[in-house]
Amino acid sequence: MPRYTEEQRARLMALPSAMLTATLVMGATDPVATVRDVLDEMRYFREMREAYPGNDLIQGMLQDAENPLPGLHLSSSSDREAVLHALHQYIEEAGALLGNDTEAKEFKAFLAALTEMVAEDVEKGQFGSDPAIEQAQMKYLRTLKQQFSLLPPRLMNGTASSDASL
Repeated sequence: MPRYTEEQRARLMALPSAMLTATLVMGATDPVATVRDVLDEMRYFREMREAYPGNDLIQGMLQDAENPLPGLHLSSSSDREAVLHALHQYIEEAGALLGNDTEAKEFKAFLAALTEMVAEDVEKGQFGSDPAIEQAQMKYLRTLKQQFSLLPPRLMNGTASSDASL
């Protein structure tokens, strides 16, 4: 099992919040407050914590509700593109820390499943009804699913990664 520094662990455990925030910032006025509300209500997170009691990354992902994205300060930025860029970079860097050990594979599977759940909510219009925003959200969610999938891109769902659905 890889050993992460305290800062790396905090960033890894914040990946679910960062992924939701990146999706929400495309259409929400206060993405940090919105993601806190979503995180409080997501039964799936609690179910995963119960299912993987020995996985420290999954167990710790909801520990810091006051600072859901350690090392990233979004509250003062009003430029949506700058916020999106910072979130994408944050997710990319944190995701790169994950190895191929059991804990990392379980966490990647959790993140891929979370991506699918958020995509279902986007399709239902729960994050707004602007078609252009929904299209951008779905495109980004496909990218995230590919990033955290345990399968090579061409093998996901038995089709090429360019498939329009998640």
